Amino acid sequence: MTERENEKVVEKIIDALNRRDFEAYLTYFSDDVTFVMPSGRTVDKEWFRKELPIGSPASPDQKTSIDRMVSQGDMVWVESTITGTHTADWYGMPAFNKKFEYPSVAIYNFEAGKVKLAKTYWDRLRLFNQIQEKAVAEFWDKMMQK
Repeated sequence: MTERENEKVVEKIIDALNRRDFEAYLTYFSDDVTFVMPSGRTVDKEWFRKELPIGSPASPDQKTSIDRMVSQGDMVWVESTITGTHTADWYGMPAFNKKFEYPSVAIYNFEAGKVKLAKTYWDRLRLFNQIQEKAVAEFWDKMMQK
């Protein structure tokens, strides 16, 4: 595939993710894809198939916007902004109903028209500070008013 064709696939990946069409999202990845998470942990396609629907209700308005995309050969780098609202329990973290916005970078390596390796990097501290610290600050503000 050409670099532009790979970029079009990445646009489709992000569109499917934004629409919460997780099965469509996964069709763009090879069956033996390796996902490298921000922590360095590696997971497979089946992990994503199970986990995407679990985490999705925590921020149903979450969107990823493409800020910049660069490709070279079989690799595409995407700088994006992720926004949403934390409205439901997320892996044991109660909903704080707080909006969030954080930067992300994803690197996709293509093989035979599908993503074979996907690495993501995003600012977890920034996300957690936005959804938790605001809630803690509001709690203390209310406590001080009593």
